[in-house]
Amino acid sequence: MRDDGSVERIDDAARALYARDGVVCLRAAFDPVWTDLLADAIAENLAHPSPRFLDRSKPGDPARFVEDYWVWRRIDGFRRYAFESPAAATVGALLQAERITLLMDNWFLREAGAPARAPWHQDEPYFDFHGRMAVIWTPLEDAPRDQGLVFAAGSHRTGLYAPTHFQTHLPKTDAMAAGGETYRPIPDIDAAPAGAHRLVGFDMRRGDCLIFDMRTLHAGRAGPPPDRTIRRVSLRLGADPVTYRPRGPWTLDDRPTLEAAGLAPGDRVAGPDFPTVWARSERSEDRTSA
Repeated sequence: MRDDGSVERIDDAARALYARDGVVCLRAAFDPVWTDLLADAIAENLAHPSPRFLDRSKPGDPARFVEDYWVWRRIDGFRRYAFESPAAATVGALLQAERITLLMDNWFLREAGAPARAPWHQDEPYFDFHGRMAVIWTPLEDAPRDQGLVFAAGSHRTGLYAPTHFQTHLPKTDAMAAGGETYRPIPDIDAAPAGAHRLVGFDMRRGDCLIFDMRTLHAGRAGPPPDRTIRRVSLRLGADPVTYRPRGPWTLDDRPTLEAAGLAPGDRVAGPDFPTVWARSERSEDRTSA
């Protein structure tokens, strides 16, 4: 049975904040049963990494910053989280969607002492998905402000920015036009004068979550390395319809997964690999059962 307990917290004020800032924080959105399940799922995934497993650390780093993604069909804990937790229903309520499509599951683990962090970036330019999309992000340990994410509030309304290498923090491309979109260089937000950008961050407890637009610029806080291993789990979700449209050469690595799912440019992203995980009506032709 789906746990929709946090949906009642989504009201017009939350929607207005999300529309203005591109991010909202929900407190105690996930019962410990879900964070425990996700912790076990990450441990299982670490023991059996997928071919997509990535180490974002730089050579010589004393500890690792790693991730894996698109693993919900291999690891039952991630499948249960996507289909049975409050995550999809909460995003559906926030976006006032009719149906929510699971685009990607993704987890991150930063070992104690790992200096690597996520650079400033938007999520959307890294993927061949187009549409109204959001990320729901939850920490499996308490995440004080200096170890969480920081957002440039309102940046989801300022267009698309060139994707950035997570290891070097350098842009993958110059300002360009590709795939029918125009991408600009990300400004040096960390070096900008005070007040140039309205930055927002949150002191979070285990079970809290963030929901942010896939166009909202965000980064890992530039602070000291964590003194313990920290884990975060994300779902990237789309308010149906989301379509498949190749962006450029930087998304080539993931394109075989989309094409293996039978998608051609312009198709609606749907089917067994990209299932509907929540709908206002429980009748949905492509909902995958548990």
